[in-house]
Amino acid sequence: SLTSIMSTTGEGDVGTPEPEILGALMQPRPTEREASIEHGVEIQRTIGSEHFDEDRARKRATLEVDRGVNPIGVTRQLLAIVASGDRAEGLAALDLPALVVHGRGDRLVGFSGGQRTAQLIAGADLLAFDDMAHDLPVPLWPRIADAIADVANRAD
Repeated sequence: SLTSIMSTTGEGDVGTPEPEILGALMQPRPTEREASIEHGVEIQRTIGSEHFDEDRARKRATLEVDRGVNPIGVTRQLLAIVASGDRAEGLAALDLPALVVHGRGDRLVGFSGGQRTAQLIAGADLLAFDDMAHDLPVPLWPRIADAIADVANRAD
């Protein structure tokens, strides 16, 4: 089985980020610990949904900073996404139980990317949330976990 979460096909006309989101992500991360933590919190706030939890975001950002943040990590990740190219043909060739999870409010990987992914994979289920962006809000975890378990159980 396959579960795709907050992803896209690599086709240039779907799943595109909003320019201001890219601009925010491309800002250099401060090197001073507290400023770097604040930067991490703000990134999560920028790409997150109405369920944004400041305390969880701060804990996550603190863990990231304390384990060692690569200052060009976000840039490298964005370049990897671009370099991965168009996966539409490969997705259309898949023959397996599939679930696509995507938030309608995702401004980093637009919702159209999830829609197109589900459209390309024969029989894929699209689990779309109005109250999800480019995050995994805690209140949605039970529904997401149940859907992942369901698609995994359909695998041979």
